[in-house]
Amino acid sequence: MKNRIILGAIVASVCSFALYLNNMKRYESATLTISRNQNNTQTVTEKNKQGKKQETSPTLEKITKKGNSKLATQIQKAMKNSHSYDVKVLDLKNSNNSAEVYNKKDKVNVSDSLKAFLLVGLYKEIEQQKIKTTDTLTPTASEVVKGDSTFTANTVYSLTYVRQNLMSKNSNTAANLLLNKLGKEQVNNIIKEMGTSETVISNKFGESVVGTTSAEDLAILMKSLYNGKFLGNYSNTVLTGLSTYSVKSPLVNKISNANIIQIGDNTSSVALVTTDKHSYVIAVTSQNNNSFAELGLEISTWFNQN
Repeated sequence: MKNRIILGAIVASVCSFALYLNNMKRYESATLTISRNQNNTQTVTEKNKQGKKQETSPTLEKITKKGNSKLATQIQKAMKNSHSYDVKVLDLKNSNNSAEVYNKKDKVNVSDSLKAFLLVGLYKEIEQQKIKTTDTLTPTASEVVKGDSTFTANTVYSLTYVRQNLMSKNSNTAANLLLNKLGKEQVNNIIKEMGTSETVISNKFGESVVGTTSAEDLAILMKSLYNGKFLGNYSNTVLTGLSTYSVKSPLVNKISNANIIQIGDNTSSVALVTTDKHSYVIAVTSQNNNSFAELGLEISTWFNQN
């Protein structure tokens, strides 16, 4: 009996020593990553040198809020299922009713939304008398985008016709004709001059990625058109053109009893919403537009109640 007790003690000691060595080895190869969650408390994640997680404490998604906290809460509620987004709301008459909520504040790849910036570029050139409204354009066979029935190669079109089809038909052929007429570099210079530094047109319209923009830039675009500071009298002309945009973004699908000017695509959207009480801009970028309709509804409901 006494021998069994001694043997048991020896086994226990060996196991304890082995466990100690294993913990020391794990400690020596571990690194600590410290992050802060939404409540500004620290969370520690331990990884070994090969990058494998050993033990992870739960973290909260970091979301920064600016402006009206109650409006920001509604934005966060609408975008709760989006893992990467930036939403900016501007009340154009009362800055206290503005807010920004994001968990990734960065420019995103976009397509059709850039047609709004292209339209601004066109009228900036007209304002500066570098282009005449009586000018004509003749597309070549390579410039007519496949499936675009609004244009035929080697046919002369007025600038007005091209501009109208840019919006009313969402024509990529019209967009590329204008881009070639203005010059991509010049359009990007005008975009930068407007203060929208994260917006760049880098490819032809009709490609999956035409360029980049951000929620901040989309908001600046609509605000500058509303107050007329960048384009003067042509601001209303651009807004009128945008009002004919033929593709309705999910962002405005559930907004009612309002005058809406909007444009968007699968990863971005911007809307100028005017009601009896408010004029406000909603700008959003995200990895997809799945939450855009709920976002528009939550924001419009909030404004209707305040």
